[in-house]
Amino acid sequence: MEYPSSISFNDQPASSRLMAFLTILGIKQILLIPHMIAIFFWGVVSMICSIIGVFSVLFTGQYPVWAEEMIVGTYRWGMRMMT
Repeated sequence: MEYPSSISFNDQPASSRLMAFLTILGIKQILLIPHMIAIFFWGVVSMICSIIGVFSVLFTGQYPVWAEEMIVGTYRWGMRMMT
């Protein structure tokens, strides 16, 4: 049976031995410290945006787009940082 679509996968490049070695030494975790400080402050700002968003929904019935983008962006950055 013929299907109208096909799927192809590209080979992933080989992982770097240097990055694996730096992970073992803990160097990558040290490099994350500035990101952790920044994401903490963005988290505080996101919490303020969510409180403003709750009151906006109560009074206007709509969640502000800027608040949604701020909160989702902070969450995405935090998840990328943790992986």
